[in-house]
Amino acid sequence: MSVRQQVTEARVFSAQRLERLRSALRRYVDAGVLPGFVAAVHHRGREHVEPGGATAFGSATALRPDAIFRLASMTK
Repeated sequence: MSVRQQVTEARVFSAQRLERLRSALRRYVDAGVLPGFVAAVHHRGREHVEPGGATAFGSATALRPDAIFRLASMTK
């Protein structure tokens, strides 16, 4: 990310709030509840994507921001 992009992102997103989001999700990974996560925040026309953890439990492959997930209805 270029310095200009970082400055622009800093104007839109609060670094402290992004860190709170990152910490909260990281706790789930560290506790073994989730293997990993990709969090996306959209605000005022800007996006911030934050990957963390692995693609599966026991995997050394880190999640990437462009990871594809299978979603299913769990309410039936």
